[in-house]
Amino acid sequence: MFTEKQDVTAAISPEVNRLLSAAVVSKRFRELLLRNPQKALEEGYLGHAFALNEDDRAMILSIRADTLADFALQIVQWCETATITEEASPIYGIVTTKWGALQVHQKS
Repeated sequence: MFTEKQDVTAAISPEVNRLLSAAVVSKRFRELLLRNPQKALEEGYLGHAFALNEDDRAMILSIRADTLADFALQIVQWCETATITEEASPIYGIVTTKWGALQVHQKS
């Protein structure tokens, strides 16, 4: 679990934050995201796609919520679970690409 100095929101990717921001400011996008997340991701927001990684996309598509507050809560819960799992997995190293760093984990 997170200590006082850690914040689960730090585990939320910038693209998921963009998606949540779009849902906050646009009633149409919010309703589409809650009703049909797949279509919301396909359409994007104001013509801009969300560059979600595979895990974030799977997370968004798995959420079932009636309100944006519940949707966000499920994201936080998912990030808490994912962070605990990552902390328990040994890391062999960090692979750096031109897009950023990627942690390489030992396979079980």
